[in-house]
Amino acid sequence: EEFFDLTEATSEIDPIYNLNFHLSEIDAQNNVNPIENPENFQNTENPQTIYIRVSNPDCFLIDSFTVEVLSCPLPDATIEIQEVSACRDRALLLPYTVFNIEATGPLPANTSIAFYSDTVLLGLSQTQQAIPIGGSEAGEVELLLSDNLPDTFTITAVVDDDGNGNGMVEELRENNNSFTQTITFESIPPIPNLPDLLECDLGFDTAIFDLTVQDELIRTGQDDVVQYFTIMEDAMANTNAIGNPSTYQNNSDPQTIYVRLENEICFAIASFLLTTENCAPFIPQGFSPNGDGINDAFEISNLLNIYENFELNIYTREGNLIHTARNVDGYWDGIATQGLLFNGNLVPVGTYYYVLVLNDPKYPKAFIGWVYVNY
Repeated sequence: EEFFDLTEATSEIDPIYNLNFHLSEIDAQNNVNPIENPENFQNTENPQTIYIRVSNPDCFLIDSFTVEVLSCPLPDATIEIQEVSACRDRALLLPYTVFNIEATGPLPANTSIAFYSDTVLLGLSQTQQAIPIGGSEAGEVELLLSDNLPDTFTITAVVDDDGNGNGMVEELRENNNSFTQTITFESIPPIPNLPDLLECDLGFDTAIFDLTVQDELIRTGQDDVVQYFTIMEDAMANTNAIGNPSTYQNNSDPQTIYVRLENEICFAIASFLLTTENCAPFIPQGFSPNGDGINDAFEISNLLNIYENFELNIYTREGNLIHTARNVDGYWDGIATQGLLFNGNLVPVGTYYYVLVLNDPKYPKAFIGWVYVNY
């Protein structure tokens, strides 16, 4: 069914004659049941014969013509946006569906789709495949939202729009291509104040920190995503997250770490400090400098590059000084470097005594003890 202007077929007939349109030849002969509105006639058959009666006071003629509705292969694109909530400072992933239901032909692939807030273009997308008659295609577009948008705003999606209001696809209807959805900015509760993390200095004011100990204080749900960053800009943009937060080595002391908590609604950011402290040295009571790669040196933990002014003296049982070490010398490898036993070789098996002076106000007293050398 379609609407026709029947007068287009009789435009060349001299208007001095009377002209009527009829659905049957008999009606035309008898001049009864004329079509009342021939300029807006809707057919009842396809094809359909229309009879015309042309007359003057003396005579009349009967003729006919045919109206026919042809099936034109044209699409009829429409679009819908799902209900979503937005989050400030985070790109909006907006799902949509393009339909081609009331159509006589497929909607081409790569048909452009424009997304607006008021008249401001937010982004563009396009159909991926040709959409058949009665079909649809789901898609998703990432939109960057302006900070100036109010808490509640609208987004309008327009299919067959290149972003300048221009369409490229001829459709059955051109007035049903848009869909408007109201969207509200949402937020999540802020992250609580997080404790600073303190670890023993491993040298040069650095330490290994397990940042994930903060996770239990941050997460509020199973699907929450917690990530750690070294600068605020990366945390806001969600880029360059720390790759191994359970074994992170600080690069300054103190250092600020930023944490981003994210869920399907929104995200929140907080920070805490990493600091190191000079812990007491841990001094072993033995080592075996036999070259097997295991415990080959008198390795005192929390010492090198931490207490840079320390002095370590090693003595024999008789009280003879055989070795003096400072920060630049590293750990003692069991070789006597001075005194009566000095010969550039390893000291004999036995007990030796040490005096470790840190020259640090935190530990004013010397560490004194013994160490057993064995092979």
